[in-house]
Amino acid sequence: MSVLQFVTSRVVISGLVLGLALPVIGTSAQEAPPEPGALVLEDSLSAPGVLGPRFACPSGHGVREFVGEGSIIKVTGKCFDTDSLAAVGYRMDTLTVPDGEIRLEVRAVSGPDRGRFRLLARVQPQYAGYYEVQVDPARGFARLARFADGQFTVLKARTDLGAILAPGDWNSIALRLQGPNLWLLVNDQVALSASDSTHVSGVVYLGALRLGDLNDDQESAVVLRNLRVSALVGADEARAPAYQAPQAATTAITGEPWLGDITFGYDPSGNGAVPSGSRLPLREAAPVYLFFQWQNVPAGSKITISIRSGGATFNQWDITPSFVSGRYGSAFVTVTANSGTGRVSGGNLAYDVILSLDGREMARGWVEIA
Repeated sequence: MSVLQFVTSRVVISGLVLGLALPVIGTSAQEAPPEPGALVLEDSLSAPGVLGPRFACPSGHGVREFVGEGSIIKVTGKCFDTDSLAAVGYRMDTLTVPDGEIRLEVRAVSGPDRGRFRLLARVQPQYAGYYEVQVDPARGFARLARFADGQFTVLKARTDLGAILAPGDWNSIALRLQGPNLWLLVNDQVALSASDSTHVSGVVYLGALRLGDLNDDQESAVVLRNLRVSALVGADEARAPAYQAPQAATTAITGEPWLGDITFGYDPSGNGAVPSGSRLPLREAAPVYLFFQWQNVPAGSKITISIRSGGATFNQWDITPSFVSGRYGSAFVTVTANSGTGRVSGGNLAYDVILSLDGREMARGWVEIA
């Protein structure tokens, strides 16, 4: 027998806070969520850090970049030509959350009638599994879902959150995880909860998606700010969140600027990457990543990454490193057996990468996809 529960919500109208009683659908996740405890990570998302540098989709239909109040994600279509969603985001491979709270603020700034915020938690390698949160302030919609074994399963969803979600304004979104129990909080109110033991640990993804026709170019954009990741009060310390912050190899210029060590692979962490001039086996519809390192790059310098096919540039973007020395990785193309953009080398697709520093070419590399 389902039980109808009630929570008290807040709605801000012209500076007034009104108390409302909103129904919460009965769930299998039992009790009130544990409170957040020790802070593990705090990031305003307004500069390269936990989200890494600016990212532009190879298709030209999406971008993630920094603005004064946070990080903006713009979606105008499929990021990769083989995608089944119009979505842009970033997987934080240095942030692992077995148990804990992931909290941030979200605001829709364009196309709110077609846009949704996405948060993936306990993400498995190659996105083989995860828990997904979607929140749509314009529709008062939220859902908790599981992806495993190639199938999506909606754990909980509701469409009556219009009284506590503020379209066009900032909304606080938090996901708390403790063992099999999941709680979604919207503006500090428990909106959804569920129990599922499929995924026990993994990394975190933040992003946005746009609904509707995948082939039109209408923009939907959200701004994210003030990411906070915390452990839970009374939780097992061995399952607390863990974050490995980027470290500068040096804080002083010790020689001439250098860009190089270009490699390519399918794992966003760089595991299994092959050196420039190598051949990668085709993985159907899997993004191909490029990686490189830099040393002795002065503050404020711009590194330009150009992707070419047959001598023509089909994608190009810039990054401004926060450290004198470091390593960068980004997806740059998705290839299928029947299509792809690249020069032909021995019947295979080949892609050329050119790295420039403040307009001066510094390194080249290439990879074949067989």
